[in-house]
Amino acid sequence: MDGLHSREEIAGTRGAIGRVTAVNVEITEILRTLWRRRGLIGLVTIAFAIAAWVFVSRIQPIYTSTATVLIEAPNSATPEARQLSARVTNQLYAITSEVEVLQSRSIVSRVVDSLDLINDPEFNPALRPAQEPMWIAEQIAAFKDRVSGWLKGDASEAAETVDPNSPDAIRETVINNVKARVRADSIPQSMVLTVAFSSNNPAKAARIANELADKYVTSQLEAKFDAIRSATSWLTDRLATLKDAVGRSEEAVADYRKQYGILQGSDQQQPMQQRLQELNSQLVVTQSKRAELQARVARVEALIRAGHGVDATDDMMDSPLIQRLKEQEATTAREASDLASRYGERHPEMIKKRAEQAEIESKINIEIGKLLQGMRSELSVLQEQERTLQSQVKGSEDSILQQNVSAIQLHELERNALANRTLYETFLSRFKETGDQEEIQQPDARIISDAQPTRQPSSPHTRLMTAAAGLTGFVLISLLVLLVEQFNLTIRGRKDLEQLTGLPVLGQIPQVRATPGHRTGSYLTEKPTSSFAEAFRIAWFGLKHAMPPAPKVVLVTSALPEEGKSLTSLSIARTAASLAMKVVLVDADLRRPSLAGAIGLTPSIGLAEVLRGEFSLEAALNKDPDTGIDLLLNKGASSMDAISAGASNAMAQLVARLRNEYDLVIIDSPPILPVADTQLFGQLADRAVFCVRWNKTPRASVQLGLQILRDAHVPVAGTLLTRVNLRKHARYGYGESTYYGGKYRGYYSK
Repeated sequence: MDGLHSREEIAGTRGAIGRVTAVNVEITEILRTLWRRRGLIGLVTIAFAIAAWVFVSRIQPIYTSTATVLIEAPNSATPEARQLSARVTNQLYAITSEVEVLQSRSIVSRVVDSLDLINDPEFNPALRPAQEPMWIAEQIAAFKDRVSGWLKGDASEAAETVDPNSPDAIRETVINNVKARVRADSIPQSMVLTVAFSSNNPAKAARIANELADKYVTSQLEAKFDAIRSATSWLTDRLATLKDAVGRSEEAVADYRKQYGILQGSDQQQPMQQRLQELNSQLVVTQSKRAELQARVARVEALIRAGHGVDATDDMMDSPLIQRLKEQEATTAREASDLASRYGERHPEMIKKRAEQAEIESKINIEIGKLLQGMRSELSVLQEQERTLQSQVKGSEDSILQQNVSAIQLHELERNALANRTLYETFLSRFKETGDQEEIQQPDARIISDAQPTRQPSSPHTRLMTAAAGLTGFVLISLLVLLVEQFNLTIRGRKDLEQLTGLPVLGQIPQVRATPGHRTGSYLTEKPTSSFAEAFRIAWFGLKHAMPPAPKVVLVTSALPEEGKSLTSLSIARTAASLAMKVVLVDADLRRPSLAGAIGLTPSIGLAEVLRGEFSLEAALNKDPDTGIDLLLNKGASSMDAISAGASNAMAQLVARLRNEYDLVIIDSPPILPVADTQLFGQLADRAVFCVRWNKTPRASVQLGLQILRDAHVPVAGTLLTRVNLRKHARYGYGESTYYGGKYRGYYSK
């Protein structure tokens, strides 16, 4: 597991390194691309900077002056006054709103009127010369007006009917122009506002900025005055209404007292409650007496009905007569008891005593009857008295209840009257305080720094705009260069060609130009130590060892014409000849032969005549004047069908004979894409060399040409990058360019 983790970590590390490397390579490639075009980029950058400098130098300088205003907390003498001006003071805490107020149209219009800016040509276009252009800010404002007019539709048509030369229209134009130059802002984390104004005159800019700040402060004070006046007017109307309400409510209280006889300041309910308590006490006592007496009467009547009237004397012991009779009865009873014990019941004395006892009982009964009648009369009186007291208690309770109801209504009326009076007195107090506040009002903003004329213009910023224009030009041309580079579909380096084809690159052939008295075909022999000659030696060794064994028949071709194919064929042949090899060079391009012209020969017999059997091979061969190699050329465009010639047995036999007689056979074939000859010639060769012109041949053409060779089963040994401009190639940053230039240049002759 540890080994697995190690391999995974190593793989992840390699992937990360690969991605970083790819990014670095991409950035490096971008920098190289820009460096290659540094001349164009520098020229365009300088041109942009110069154009910007010329443009800015013709712009009239603008001066900006700034005034500073501090928003203070309201300092009203009373809370009521602060509440009355709440719609003004509440805005003071919303700084962003005050910024808009400071640069509002109303403030600007006051400044225009106070400073008579309508007659200033700087703001009134009607007073300017016809050729003087408008400010950019004015152009923007005019554009906004036109856009808003288009959006409004019918309103814009109505606006077009207004005369632009009328005083109102001119005033609106001046206000718009002045407002376009006002810039208000707030300082973060503070209650400070700044107002700036721009003008082509520094003194005028300072004067207008100060006037804007002054009009803003004045508007704050006027707003507070307007609020107080509005509040005062409202309070006046409200006081009149409240005064009438107080009068009506107090009059309602007086009428109610009069209706129910309630004296002001007297508490009539307390005596009535005391009277009710006394009546209740009397009623309780009377009821108690009535109940007691009624019980005694009932008991006595019950005893009398039962025949025990004498026993009823116990409830009448409060009568003195009853008490004496009861004493006499007790004495007679004792005496009778004594006589009965001595004489018996029939003794005269005993009979006399019994008569006395009967008489005493009769008297007691008579007295009981009288007392019972009195008790009945007394009971009637108590009952009547009880009914009277109950009636009085009921009347007192009704009176108190009625008085309570009246008191509740009275208290309601009194509270209403008190509330109206309190509200009236409160509004009256506020009215007086508001009147006092109107004389001591101070604005909630003050100017803490006046605007001063500046010496340095605020715009245009010549250096900044020049630098910005130069930077813009640099960015634009850089993007354009990168875009053009991105869409470049040609081959510019060895690595690009290898990645595209998957074949080894045998070499890079520098581009050579013909000079007076010298042909490009003779460059290799005339300068054998040049980078051109060395490139072909490298290419030959690469071709020889690319795919063992060493080839004897080599086909040299390309995708398109003008790729340097014929010069390559001649140079490879001459390079091989310089190594003591017997070489023959065959110009197989029957349509557009070019080798004869490159060497400077005019053959009388060509390849086409040999293939037709008109002449022998020996008669058609020519010698290279520089190296002595054999040349089988064409005397001109042949009328023979090239494809038939290539497919004929004669061509195969010719190549076979040359293979046996020479160490190396070089066939210069036509381009692959225009004609089909190369596919046939390639089948007779051991190896093919594919030429690609540097920074010219499209990638798609290279891929298509190689695919055609693969489909024809032609073995391709490798590719050659031809006609390389070493100076430009070095600017692309390819490392292989250092082999033929830079620090290795001393190894080669020019």
